[in-house]
Amino acid sequence: MPFLQRSTSRKKQDKQYLDIIASADKLLADKSYQPARVQYQSALKLKPEEKYPQDRIAEIDLALTDLAKQKVLDDSVYLCDYQSG
Repeated sequence: MPFLQRSTSRKKQDKQYLDIIASADKLLADKSYQPARVQYQSALKLKPEEKYPQDRIAEIDLALTDLAKQKVLDDSVYLCDYQSG
């Protein structure tokens, strides 16, 4: 592939990557964890060597784990309140 075509292709890929990251960052800021995770995974498909999306996926996984733990705790408190009431 000639250099100019590679350069143009690389620029397209870079722009696509940055657009996906921007979208994922917005979703993450809005706490839309699952859609954000999907976007970061898409970014990794374009640039598997990039650390930023990997770090954000780890952050999302931790947030989702914390939310699941909180839900279990909330459900337990509700059940105790229900049974004692």
